[in-house]
Amino acid sequence: MAVKPKAFKELYAKAAGRCAMCPNYESVFKDTICSVEISNKNMSEVAHVIAQSKKGPRGEDGYTGDIDDYDNLVLLCPTHHKAVDDNPSSFPSSWLRAKKKELEQWVNNSLQLDSRRNSDVNALRLLMKNLAFTRIRAQCDDLPDSFDLNFFDTGTTLDNFPIDLPDARPFYDGVLEAKFSEFEKSYRELSWILSSHIETEKKGTISVYREAIQRGSRYYVPLNKGELYAIEESFEIQNEIRARREKFLNCYVELMKYLRFNYPEIDLNSYEPYQW
Repeated sequence: MAVKPKAFKELYAKAAGRCAMCPNYESVFKDTICSVEISNKNMSEVAHVIAQSKKGPRGEDGYTGDIDDYDNLVLLCPTHHKAVDDNPSSFPSSWLRAKKKELEQWVNNSLQLDSRRNSDVNALRLLMKNLAFTRIRAQCDDLPDSFDLNFFDTGTTLDNFPIDLPDARPFYDGVLEAKFSEFEKSYRELSWILSSHIETEKKGTISVYREAIQRGSRYYVPLNKGELYAIEESFEIQNEIRARREKFLNCYVELMKYLRFNYPEIDLNSYEPYQW
């Protein structure tokens, strides 16, 4: 069966004629796309997320709806269409659907400068003035060996955000809300395990970290290496910290990329102590 004209028009309109995978969502009406020269200036290809045949790309996932309808289609340039079909394991159906959704949200953000977007922008601006967003990675990059005590300030800011702006969440931008929620959730998971294993007077707990020490103008919390060497359970805790750190940093980077590309008017480096 061929793609239905109605589905094609809906897909094309919502994608604004852009490839869901090209950097900066390249328009499919250009002289070159992905370094490929074209003559008819129409490089769009409608790709199936899940193939009709089980032997086709991602066909093993199965699809109960109309295989040629809008929900199972994504607009790509030929280069990326070939890439996703030649390497289905690297581009699963869930990933393709997410890219499609991100592109369509980008189109909405670009074309619909309405009060809802302004609400998200204003909330983000206030948040970034109170959150050292661009410093977060440096604060936890050395985990599990040590971390900056200021890492916990992020939690305080996230706690105060819904108090200062009770109408800011959920964000109107659905993709932003999803990425921000993952960022916040992964931060909570990491900060909890860190705060739970700092040296205290409590008995029966393993102090993975000693009390904070000052280095210049900052305070760092170091790993309690000397006392932990013979405690097997401490290695399990350190491995869990590594895993949570990786998850958090992935969510952090994804949120930063989305903000930089979709909200260029937001100064991610506007944390007020940065202003001299």
